[in-house]
Amino acid sequence: MSRPPLPDWAEDVLRRWGPHAPHGEAAPDPEALARYEAMTARFRQRWHLELQPEVWALFGNNIVQARHLFGLMIDTARYGSRAALQGKRQALDDVERIEDELRALADLVQQKLAFRDGLLHDHALDGGLGREVTEALGLAAAAVTMQTWRQPRAGDADFDEIFSNRKTARDALSAMLYQLDRYALLLAPVALTDRARAAIFNVAHDTNNGEHYAPAAVKKARADLRRR
Repeated sequence: MSRPPLPDWAEDVLRRWGPHAPHGEAAPDPEALARYEAMTARFRQRWHLELQPEVWALFGNNIVQARHLFGLMIDTARYGSRAALQGKRQALDDVERIEDELRALADLVQQKLAFRDGLLHDHALDGGLGREVTEALGLAAAAVTMQTWRQPRAGDADFDEIFSNRKTARDALSAMLYQLDRYALLLAPVALTDRARAAIFNVAHDTNNGEHYAPAAVKKARADLRRR
């Protein structure tokens, strides 16, 4: 038996939020299109069993607000996965490690240049690297070692708010809940329940039975988020 169709407004959002053809190309990237179609199929499959009773029933005739939320849900499914967040966290760690190495190398460059200059002076030597090169190298190394260092941050302010304490384990649920709180004014007068938030997360992230979030777990995660 075929599934009931999605509402017209939802179909319109799916069309608008889908991947577009790159500049100069006639069609979207095939891999991006395949990923989006797989996500679309999941939304269709779980729409009437989870999203309609737990989420969209709250909206009634507030279609504009429902469209806002569905767009956020699509973005959450595309960009807010655990793997994506873990990758960003790893990238922050890698940048910090590389910059530690660069500062150590810059300090070593300054020491080597000073030792080289001493040899040239003491033994009346000429030649080797040109003066303009060594001066530029010395200035660059000095700039690296003298600069006030700041821990790398994510350019995405939402990520940085959620993951400000990078020693504590975080997950995609926290990021989604933070986004939903930021969207509260756009969704008004509709107020999401924890059952709705759980359904949004479970469908957007394609959770299976072992990872399925219950409303009580979402409520606790929201309380934890408020204490950060």
